[in-house]
Amino acid sequence: MNCEKNHYYAWADCVSPDLPPHGILNQVCSAVLRYRRHSPIEAMMRLGIIGLPNSGKTTIFNALTGSDYPAEPFSSGQLEVHTAVVSVPDERIDRLSAFFKPKKTTYASVTYSDIGGLDKGIGEGLSGPMRNELQQVDGFLHVIRAFEDEAVPHSQQTVDPIRDLHIIDGEFLLLDLIAVENRMARLTEERQKGKVENKQQAMAETALFERLHAHLEAECPLRDMTDLTPDEAKSLRGYGFLTLKPVLVIFNTGDSAADPA
Repeated sequence: MNCEKNHYYAWADCVSPDLPPHGILNQVCSAVLRYRRHSPIEAMMRLGIIGLPNSGKTTIFNALTGSDYPAEPFSSGQLEVHTAVVSVPDERIDRLSAFFKPKKTTYASVTYSDIGGLDKGIGEGLSGPMRNELQQVDGFLHVIRAFEDEAVPHSQQTVDPIRDLHIIDGEFLLLDLIAVENRMARLTEERQKGKVENKQQAMAETALFERLHAHLEAECPLRDMTDLTPDEAKSLRGYGFLTLKPVLVIFNTGDSAADPA
């Protein structure tokens, strides 16, 4: 099976304090809205900032939220989260507010979560709280280290952005594959014990999860499945599959690299 691992890309000088939240969010917000198109509309969007240790994700988090957390590596495998809520600038709301002059103007907001503890091999033993934190977000900002600095060691010893991108992708694929296999095993058990109330629905769910399994085994993220019906996409929302969520990949080029574009 051939698949394209769809990501949205951006480059950032993580040293700059002027990283515009609305600039970073343009593409990923649109993708999140497509992801949530079969769910009730919510005013607040939740985005998880992820990356390997020393990738610069906490600096990105600070720039987006105006926070001042120290950029220190989290303990691998241990859930540590920084959270902040930020209003999203919207010129349309500004114009409406200026015209109607309401007593209060409320913007849409984004909750950012800087999720620490991800590293190579985490998919084999992810804790329940970390899994829950990852599942609760609507999309990911995946920060990839693309700068050299001997004073900041890399968890994989060398700087290789493509390798690092594949590490987290691979861990999320493994986690989703395990979740799909667990659900398939439960469906089989229920069928064997005669606990199936709606056989037609059970058969449809089994067929769907067999398709998910084949897709994941081919190392393709679920967001690349183009043959999901609206009803199927809606039914999968409750599982919190990580590779179903949209991803914006941010390459942290440091303060000296040229814009690769």
